[in-house]
Amino acid sequence: QIRDGLHVLGGGPVGEPRVNLVLAVLRASQVWGGRANALPGLRASLAEHFGLVEKDLLAAPGAPVKVPVELTDLVDGPARSAADAVDLLEQLCRRVAEGMELRAWDTAAVPGLVRDVLGTELPDAVAVLEFACTEVVPRLARTTDEIGHILRALDGGYVPAGPSGSPTRGLVNVLPTGRNFYSVDPK
Repeated sequence: QIRDGLHVLGGGPVGEPRVNLVLAVLRASQVWGGRANALPGLRASLAEHFGLVEKDLLAAPGAPVKVPVELTDLVDGPARSAADAVDLLEQLCRRVAEGMELRAWDTAAVPGLVRDVLGTELPDAVAVLEFACTEVVPRLARTTDEIGHILRALDGGYVPAGPSGSPTRGLVNVLPTGRNFYSVDPK
């Protein structure tokens, strides 16, 4: 879910809006390199680390859940229901994403940040965050190409093609926006 309002043509998100958008993109498992589920969602990878299954939590939000003490030691909040567990996981995802924003989404900082926040190595979370550093954030930064592409199109020039779809459904390859999209959605 994106809560920062509508996209501004030619404007790339920075700061908190970028953190929010990256989190929205990373919630979904990624379709990448022609493979569905090439990378898990960040929240799903954290849930698995704590012995929880994100899909089960989302399917029955009011169900009572035994939230592992390892999770409640890291994040404050109620921990009785599946919805509570999702909220705790989401807070942890936000903490990691905000840490990456402070580190300018530097790939080299990922393993140390994950270790600092979670207190342990977590290869799936590291892989997802490295993907954010190398693919998601640079593609979001290129949304500034939109105005140039519009001006080129109005002048009768070529606008690069790109797929259509939603980056929040795991289709990060639709970014950057501002391309002449074609309507083939692999999902």
